[in-house]
Amino acid sequence: MHNSRKRCKQDDTLVGYAAIGITIFCLLLGLLIIASGSFIDCNFDKESNSLSISHYKWFGILGKSVFLYSLNEIVDIKVKNFYGEDGTAHQITLMLESGERVPLIGTYSSGFKEKQEIVKIIKNFLASN
Repeated sequence: MHNSRKRCKQDDTLVGYAAIGITIFCLLLGLLIIASGSFIDCNFDKESNSLSISHYKWFGILGKSVFLYSLNEIVDIKVKNFYGEDGTAHQITLMLESGERVPLIGTYSSGFKEKQEIVKIIKNFLASN
């Protein structure tokens, strides 16, 4: 009697498609999370003596809001420190004559030295003739 064994070949095509699908889903989800954030554009203009701060949501698709300020209204610029669960975060904030505080960056982030450098550049710009 001859004992023959049949070999079963496993088809991994479905597993491969599932892995590709999950990868694409994760990439799209990541892009949606990034895009859901608000983007801020600050434009300091000596000629018109103005500062315009534009907030874009979803790359401008869901709207844009613009806030205008006179450069003369700005009395100080500071890096504010916040202490949270994840440590220290920093935010560049304009102080206006009215007492209003205007954040230049929508979310808090790390990088104190970089923000101090930005504050220095803005102060030098405002002080120049």
